[in-house]
Amino acid sequence: MQKCECIVLYCKDNKAEFIQMLDGYHTHDWNLLKDELQSFYLLESDDHVYHMKDLHCFVKMEHRMKCLKHFQEYQQEFQIITVSLVVMARSSSEPPN
Repeated sequence: MQKCECIVLYCKDNKAEFIQMLDGYHTHDWNLLKDELQSFYLLESDDHVYHMKDLHCFVKMEHRMKCLKHFQEYQQEFQIITVSLVVMARSSSEPPN
């Protein structure tokens, strides 16, 4: 629990807001938060920028969810796209320093 709360103290405001939007932060589950951050930043390291059309395509795509693991994978991908869109929108609306 303490790790989840303290990590944002070492981040810039927009990164702290991003972390605070993740499920692991809200549930104080360090392992989940760590996994969410790693999966997001692994994708980010590929220099992939998401757009609204990416979210629309992802949602319209057929996803076969036969078990909880499939749903969790879908949820994780969905969250990566949506959170990155929210962070990008917030950072673009911030006034310059």
